[in-house]
Amino acid sequence: TEIQVAETRVAQARTDAVRRELTQNAENARLRATTIEKTIRDLGGFPDVIGPFLGRATAAVKALTEQAEPFDEA
Repeated sequence: TEIQVAETRVAQARTDAVRRELTQNAENARLRATTIEKTIRDLGGFPDVIGPFLGRATAAVKALTEQAEPFDEA
């Protein structure tokens, strides 16, 4: 969810600095997700396959509802 929200907000950002920060946030979230999934597998578990889809759906709905709002770059 964090990845999708950050990527969606990149398009809404008004400055390059905010765009770079949001892009970095999305990349950091990807790295964290990969590390968590690997750790779960190493411990003999199975990473959740349904949760990410629900998270993406939630992020899409959130992005659509917030898209009309200006992005606060304070």
